Amino acid sequence: SDQEGCAFCGAEREDYRHLFVDCEVASRARDIVRHRHSALKAAKAVTALEYATEEDCRLENPNLTMEGIRALTCFSLAVWRTRYYFLGTVFGEHER
Repeated sequence: SDQEGCAFCGAEREDYRHLFVDCEVASRARDIVRHRHSALKAAKAVTALEYATEEDCRLENPNLTMEGIRALTCFSLAVWRTRYYFLGTVFGEHER
């Protein structure tokens, strides 16, 4: 693939922090999940998505709750599956 930049928003650089924290498309996806599930028992998990840092998304924060870990893992899977669906690869050839 000749993909350069963010596969979702077209930003010049697509790194881990951008893809999971700064990307406007990923941010909107988190907002949709948060608004749809905020009244449910999943409120703690949704809060984890709303305030997620790069460390959280990498599951490196020792203070994450189990709900937060589950939410971040599901969101991560959704990001990678969606990216793969549109690009046919997880990373472009230049990133391998």
